[in-house]
Amino acid sequence: MVRVDGSLLRCKLMEIYDDAEFVFVGRFGNKVLEKNSYELADDFLNKRIVALDNAPLVDRSINRLMTSLRSKAPKSSAADKERTEPRIEKIECHEVDEGAQFLDQPV
Repeated sequence: MVRVDGSLLRCKLMEIYDDAEFVFVGRFGNKVLEKNSYELADDFLNKRIVALDNAPLVDRSINRLMTSLRSKAPKSSAADKERTEPRIEKIECHEVDEGAQFLDQPV
């Protein structure tokens, strides 16, 4: 929610009363806002209230951390890529006769 002074207020819908009164609480559980359905709808339409992502807090924090780490990571050079990428070697395959026998021998 955007306050009158322009600062942002993060709150959570805690309760809806029978007469369509919506009660919002702050981070510490204290009541910070009470709106009726018309006021709430008007605030949503005018972008004074925005619904936040309801993904679990831990998931959001980890995603934010990973994004931050990726943006701060130094750009890799071609030499770095050679060291970190696995080597793939070409292997030749030959047809085997049905009667052929193989011995298990260490290579």
